[in-house]
Amino acid sequence: MINLSRQERFLLWFLAALILSGITINYLLKKLPVTRTFYNCTRIEEQARPIALDLNKASQEELERLPGIGPEIASRIIEYRQTHGSFSDISGLRDIQGIGQKKLDSIKQYLIIK
Repeated sequence: MINLSRQERFLLWFLAALILSGITINYLLKKLPVTRTFYNCTRIEEQARPIALDLNKASQEELERLPGIGPEIASRIIEYRQTHGSFSDISGLRDIQGIGQKKLDSIKQYLIIK
């Protein structure tokens, strides 16, 4: 058998524990579901200064930059504008499926109607 000093044995145990820890962490990262909290770096709440979008002229891309508004709800807003005409009030967004009072409260600070 190999004669190892106390320091060498400690170093071998330490390296073995380090490798085992790395393997365990790698396994867990691959097996556990990953939750993504940051999904779009250009969201309005992350910009240095807030913008005001005209609800009746905003494009799909501009609407998607609003907090909580994804591609589907943005397309519903545009479809509603095309079908019913311009919004006369921001609270008219409540008529769109997927926009409740809570979501309306979170985005109305970024919207104007001209």
